[in-house]
Amino acid sequence: MERITAAVIGQEVNLRMCEPDIVKKQCNKDEGRWACITHKESFPHQFAKDTHIGAGKHVLVWICYEHGAEAPQ
Repeated sequence: MERITAAVIGQEVNLRMCEPDIVKKQCNKDEGRWACITHKESFPHQFAKDTHIGAGKHVLVWICYEHGAEAPQ
């Protein structure tokens, strides 16, 4: 199994900072943030995400500010 994987379209995500959501296809807008489904944590910037995924297993999702949870491409 890969150490870092992406959320799957249709997967339900339940992060602490928002209501449960269903992962959708990515819209390719730049406005949003990364989140780790595994640890229910979101990241304010790329460096925070990169530091978080340095060790262990993680499932990542893109949280679009307009559309919610999206599957990274």
